[in-house]
Amino acid sequence: MPGKSEQKREYSLQWNRKTTLLLTGSLALLLVALIICAVHIYRVLNTYRSFVDSSIVSQTELDAELVSANLDANIQVIQSTAEQLQQSENYDMDELQIYKLLLGVRNKSNLDRVSLIMKDGSSYSSERFSKMSGLEELIPYASDNGEVVIAKTYFDFGDGMASYCIMLPVIHKGIIQGYLFGVTSTTDMLNGTETDTYSQISRSYVINEKGTIMAISNSDVMYIQQNDDFYTDVLKDLSDKADRDLMEEELRLSFANQDASYLTFPALNDEWKIFHAPIEVQKGWVYINVVKESAVSALLNKIKIESFISILLVIVLMLLLCFLVGRYVMSEQREMLKLAFEDSLTQAPNERYFLTHAAKLLRDYPDIAYRTVSFDIQNFRYLNESYGHMKADELLRIIVKNVEKELSVRETYARIGADRFVALLVDDGRTKERILHMEERIAKAANEEMINYPIKIKCGFYEVTNRKENIAAMIDKANLARKSVVAQGKDLIAVYEDRLMEETRRREFIESKMEMALIAGEFVPYLQPKWDMKNNHIIASEALVRWKQNQNEIIPPGEFISIFETNGFIEKIDFYMLEQICKYLRKMLDEGREVYPVSVNQSRYLLHDPSYTMNVQQILLKYRIPKSLIELELTETVFFQERERMLEVMEELKRLNMDLSIDDFGSGFSSLNLLRDMPFDVLKIDRGFLNETNASETGKFILKKIVEMADGLGVKVICEGVETLEQAEMLMEIGCNYAQGYLYSKPIPMEEFIEKYNVIQTV
Repeated sequence: MPGKSEQKREYSLQWNRKTTLLLTGSLALLLVALIICAVHIYRVLNTYRSFVDSSIVSQTELDAELVSANLDANIQVIQSTAEQLQQSENYDMDELQIYKLLLGVRNKSNLDRVSLIMKDGSSYSSERFSKMSGLEELIPYASDNGEVVIAKTYFDFGDGMASYCIMLPVIHKGIIQGYLFGVTSTTDMLNGTETDTYSQISRSYVINEKGTIMAISNSDVMYIQQNDDFYTDVLKDLSDKADRDLMEEELRLSFANQDASYLTFPALNDEWKIFHAPIEVQKGWVYINVVKESAVSALLNKIKIESFISILLVIVLMLLLCFLVGRYVMSEQREMLKLAFEDSLTQAPNERYFLTHAAKLLRDYPDIAYRTVSFDIQNFRYLNESYGHMKADELLRIIVKNVEKELSVRETYARIGADRFVALLVDDGRTKERILHMEERIAKAANEEMINYPIKIKCGFYEVTNRKENIAAMIDKANLARKSVVAQGKDLIAVYEDRLMEETRRREFIESKMEMALIAGEFVPYLQPKWDMKNNHIIASEALVRWKQNQNEIIPPGEFISIFETNGFIEKIDFYMLEQICKYLRKMLDEGREVYPVSVNQSRYLLHDPSYTMNVQQILLKYRIPKSLIELELTETVFFQERERMLEVMEELKRLNMDLSIDDFGSGFSSLNLLRDMPFDVLKIDRGFLNETNASETGKFILKKIVEMADGLGVKVICEGVETLEQAEMLMEIGCNYAQGYLYSKPIPMEEFIEKYNVIQTV
């Protein structure tokens, strides 16, 4: 159907726009999240940078303490050894004794060599046969008052590092007798300072108060020899002499402050930070860590790269998630469009689709006259029960297929439940013909599927006059027209009228009360006598239902029977009436009263129930009622609409020895075939036929022949609606002796009937 595809495309585009908007919004949120992450990382990096500076300050202070401790330990060893030599008894030791003393000192300390040089030029060493030349050059730097002096040396002990020397004069009796030297590499001075994290990005210095480099990390002997002055070494990259002088002055002032701190200054293509802390054991000495900003940035870059890799992974995962969500949403979109606008059983458009598309058609084609049509299949429920759900579902699909063939692109339809359909048709004056043509095609297709059931479309029209009216209201009005169709009528098409709304309210009121009314016993049987006019006495009665809402108000059958037939409640009423009559007959029999047969109307809807005859038999057995006392009345018109089914049911009832009667004979298109084919016992002439007979000799002749034919077939004839003596006399004249009508009695309450006719028999 073009309209259906067009509408689906339109809603698909709308959904795609919404989906695109959703995904775009998600990506925008992702971008915002990434910006927030980037800002957060930037702040973290800045915080980390500050943390690094603070950590290096703390580490520098700790390293200064370690250097101070190492120096102090070696100084203590030298001082202790000098004290031993200064004692008079040790001063006269021979060479072997001095060697052993020096060797013991070296083994107990971190010193690489311990030497003694005497004033007379003799020297001794912890390595007995290995003298260290060059120590004599340091003697002028030694203190004359017995203080420890630390001097820089350039001995290489095989580790590629420079060395330093701790000097102390050996004084005996106030005279300097010699000098004690403790020599070790700068590795010993810096022992423990290169194990921290930041040693990988910094160069460590130990300088004295003059700025002389006493020890330096990661450098060999030659480096120290060539770069003796710290300020010269560090500031060599500053091209401007004024800048170098200014920076040197600032460094000297900062070192003299004796607090752990750092300075920042620009160097060639980089920025340096100089962290420093005082070495307590040697006044004026400073431990320094020089860190290039590029080295710190390298550390930060590693964190930055890891962070951005993490963000990139998040982006990839989020994009993958968006892709998967997009695919899922698109899949769900297709399913939701199907659920939203398509009937799952028949794939026809549903009511939601109709509401939107019908409104669109009315907007797009303002010059075209439209009708809203509501239609269904007459007696579909019984077809469902007779053929089963699978066949019924197949019939619905046949209907959909043929409806779609019938409609143009400017029309639409929908299945709105069970066998109910609604359509918006162009009002071209052929609506009725189109419905009948569609009915014919559906019936033909159903027969091909072995559904041998009379397919009749019952429909209601509503002329669309106000295009702004709610589509649901249009459907309701078309439904009202459809429900107003009389099931037994020849024409199953009706047009909406305003009076139908009031009738609908009345019907809704009745339907809202009927179930509780049945439970409360408000439906009561009235009995109307059937009369033997020749002998002038009662022979039987007919049970007629009345709705007695209270003691004074009775709702006549004309107001509710047709409603009950439409909604199926008539089945409950018919069985209820049959059971009430059986209770009444049982009571009369038990009380020994005069009992007359009672005829009970049976709706055609009951006859479609496969268990109908069994249910009737069970009720009769329950109350032990002789079958001769119950007569089942069937309306004449059902035999023309569902002849085969009715014949089948009547044969089943006759096998149970039930008495059957045809009610309202002559009200429709009566056929003599009924008298031949149907196994009934009583023929009830409709009052309308009787009225026509009074005015026409031809009608009287026909009625006479019907009575004679029925008499010849052994069928009793009763004429309904006898209200005058003239009618009674005419009937007896043509051989009809039995009548029912107001001439003899109107329908009366059961209590009144019992009192008047069910007299107690005398023995």
